[in-house]
Amino acid sequence: MPSVRQSKAVRSLPISVRALGREAGLPGQVPVRELLRRTGMFTKPVHIKVLRYTWGTVAPDARNHPIWPDAALNEILHAPNGWSLGDFWSDATLRLFELRFSVEPWRVLVNVSHKDARDDRGGVVDKCRHQAEQDGVSFEGVDRIVAMVHPPPVNAGAVGGNAVLDQGAFGLSFFQHELGHVLGFEHAFGPCGDYVYQDDYSVMGFSAVQTRAIAVPAAFTGVQVLEAATFWNSDRALSPAALYRYAGDFAASSSVIRVDLATRPRVRLAAFGQAGLHDPVLAVASTAQGEIMAEYRARFGQDGGVQPAVVVHSLRRRPVLRWHGEQDPVWYEGHMGVSSPVPSPGPSVSVDTVFKAELVSVTPDLRYVEVVLS
Repeated sequence: MPSVRQSKAVRSLPISVRALGREAGLPGQVPVRELLRRTGMFTKPVHIKVLRYTWGTVAPDARNHPIWPDAALNEILHAPNGWSLGDFWSDATLRLFELRFSVEPWRVLVNVSHKDARDDRGGVVDKCRHQAEQDGVSFEGVDRIVAMVHPPPVNAGAVGGNAVLDQGAFGLSFFQHELGHVLGFEHAFGPCGDYVYQDDYSVMGFSAVQTRAIAVPAAFTGVQVLEAATFWNSDRALSPAALYRYAGDFAASSSVIRVDLATRPRVRLAAFGQAGLHDPVLAVASTAQGEIMAEYRARFGQDGGVQPAVVVHSLRRRPVLRWHGEQDPVWYEGHMGVSSPVPSPGPSVSVDTVFKAELVSVTPDLRYVEVVLS
């Protein structure tokens, strides 16, 4: 494997490989792959083919309205606007994932009835792919498929690593949630028994919770949006706990602090919305009842609508669930609000008798907190 040596040539690089390796705790001779992994310079591209089809036969109750122009759809998919699906999921995964969209022109689902096909989500994906193959569309290098069909309604959502979408969505946050499934993130659970979605600190919980309002982009001027009153709201980010559960590169990074509760460690955590990979964003404690994790969320970046809080999640502490095939999901366990200055006594949040997080300090700009874990 090629390696980076601390030679005169390396010392002359604009970006100091020596410094990167030293900060990551690596020796003088550094394997390139290890350097990239440890310094947060690895991004996994996910190639998504967007197939756009109109129904062969439209149902009588269809919500007929004009198809969005390409510029409008591109604004939602990958425009560098700070909230598009590309920007959202790049930020929410600390740049570990990059969505790359390839958008096909609108075509017709020949001999497919809107009324008969719309409730079968997996069937819609299969029919769109089959028709696309008949239409000469190449799937070389494609990782996932998004089938966008028109007009609504359709049983929109993710299925088998792919997704069905339409222009009838109640909000941008719905698109953000479903693309999370396409990337491999499952639902967030708790605290109401085994019920799915009950996590106000993860986009993979209920959609449209703790959102931030988005100004209607110029590309949508004069474009009809069916649910305009609710559509322009961007969701809170993924929880670092979910990133830990489903993204091995994050779990192996120095963003994760592993703690021994017996030592009552004092841990500094960065607000996730303004952090980068290798900033401390998640403290993980192993207990006899599974792993329990603390993170800090505040109004930065994709968390622009979030009430500042230290949030506690657990993993493999609850009974195994197989809700739509999901196993060992992340559970929301509770949170404590954060404000500056910290009141006396400071707030705390506990998980039964096995875990407690106490807030001891917060920076005036709310970017960092310190908590004692026990």
